[in-house]
Amino acid sequence: MKVFACPAFSLAKKIAKKLNAKFSGIEIKYFPDNEIYLRFKERVDEEVILVQSLAKKPNERLVELIFSSLTAKDLGARKVIAVIPYLAYMRQDKRFKKGECISARVLAEILQASEIDALFTLNPHLHRIKSLSEIYRIPAFELSCEGEIAKYIQKKFSKDEWVLVGPDIESTNFVRRISRISGFDHFILRKRRISSKKVKIFVSKLKPSKKNAIIIDDILSTGETLIKTIKELKKLGFRKFFCIVVHLLSEKGLKKVEKFCKVVSTNSVPSRVSKIDVSEVFSLAIKRYLTEKPIREIDELF
Repeated sequence: MKVFACPAFSLAKKIAKKLNAKFSGIEIKYFPDNEIYLRFKERVDEEVILVQSLAKKPNERLVELIFSSLTAKDLGARKVIAVIPYLAYMRQDKRFKKGECISARVLAEILQASEIDALFTLNPHLHRIKSLSEIYRIPAFELSCEGEIAKYIQKKFSKDEWVLVGPDIESTNFVRRISRISGFDHFILRKRRISSKKVKIFVSKLKPSKKNAIIIDDILSTGETLIKTIKELKKLGFRKFFCIVVHLLSEKGLKKVEKFCKVVSTNSVPSRVSKIDVSEVFSLAIKRYLTEKPIREIDELF
């Protein structure tokens, strides 16, 4: 078994170490006309793990993953496991207007056609699609990092001074599990999306408080949700703020939020604020899968 990163990044190396597997990068270049050149620098084993996040440049990263998977099979791999820490194209999960592409379903078809045998991802943006098993015919596992986030919170904060905040209804289950594991109190706000870049946060049912807030969200892109949440909580008397996100997709959005408070993220997308390591989440799930004891619920991991 070998772990290949396309292109190489630190999370892939950590997963390989925990799996006691050999790690190698994949040589990827782009010709002047932007066509891709790809080469496996080491021999391909029967079982290949490809680690590729689809963040920031999803189109390029997706083509790299497709080429890597099909090339691995052509070179003799019996099984290709795709570790995709951030799974792009999940926002469009329904046809709202006539003629729209349902990108979540199209992506599933593309990855399956790429001869990927199993897929592991972290906290995908699921809304109307409740589980990846609804759109994937191959084993597709939705892992979650609430345990790692809970450990970080327990180490850095006092439960007497800080409370956990979910900015919208979609964050309810995630924040609730972190609250249960960490022992910190929590509450969930309501959000109404006005446009792709504007949201409104509702805190009318909350009582004034002098506590500090740890705001937890799955994605930081424009930063609008986190900033609006901070502004509304300030009106209620909350004093200090700290933001934790799973997937950090925009440096520009990060800088906007950092004007209000400190931000940390997991290393699903490499960045200067990637302080929470999720390699254990992936390595444990992959071990279970390879020992033919597949799991679909993250609770079974702990």
